[in-house]
Amino acid sequence: MSDTIPALTLFIGPSSQHGLALNATVKGARPALHKRGMTAYPVRIAGSAINSVIGHRRSLEDRQGDFDQILGEAPAFYCALRFLSLAQNFRQTQIFHGLDQSLDNLAEVAGKADLSFVIAIDSLHDLFITLSSANLDARIAKTDWAVLYELSWVQSVRAIQKSFPAAGITVLTHAGAALNSEELFRHLFGSYAHLLGSRTMLRGALNATGQAVLDRMGSDAEPDEEVARELYQSFASRADADACLAQLGMDRLTHKLMLQRFDEDLTAIAAMDNVTVI
Repeated sequence: MSDTIPALTLFIGPSSQHGLALNATVKGARPALHKRGMTAYPVRIAGSAINSVIGHRRSLEDRQGDFDQILGEAPAFYCALRFLSLAQNFRQTQIFHGLDQSLDNLAEVAGKADLSFVIAIDSLHDLFITLSSANLDARIAKTDWAVLYELSWVQSVRAIQKSFPAAGITVLTHAGAALNSEELFRHLFGSYAHLLGSRTMLRGALNATGQAVLDRMGSDAEPDEEVARELYQSFASRADADACLAQLGMDRLTHKLMLQRFDEDLTAIAAMDNVTVI
């Protein structure tokens, strides 16, 4: 695999379990990355920087200046998880509100810059439960299953392709984050990959019991592939039908349909040009 990485990689979210784990991993590795010449910002810093670039109330000149400063720190990895804002009305068949406009605003200043994107997708019920919002839970409970079924990750990936046809897109899955983190780091960080540890990625994908088992192995231990797979198979933090019914008011059939739709989305996304699914 080539050690060459894009001038700027934007991790645009959402705040899924594995999305948050990647943000935490970048945050932990930031000093080591900076020491060796790579800029890496977690959401606390990257979010406001990217918002200043896509903010529609700011002049094009000001936004261009901010983007040029970001590129001046290349190679750079920005965890801009707030780029994706959950839609308030799912009846528009969109998971995220204003994504097309945000991408177009970014494209206005990006020009032909060497960009890539990361998006950490998940089954929608798992994403909703991770977001842990009482208002969102109530809204989901009132939304017809047919409306939820029409929500598709394919649309979000296609929106990135439309605004940035030459950009590479990495689509990160829950299992991929936990079990293929070394492949992920090589793909995103090239020769800097060894500076990022896989432990945080695995830990973020486990339930409380699994995290406790991992922690008993030692705070600095990097579990090998076999151990990681056994932990994930036994303790992956996934919302079952009972949890979805209790928190989201989602019946068992809808839960099953959400899993089916996610698998369909993954198949369609994997067939897209310039997209890598991990």
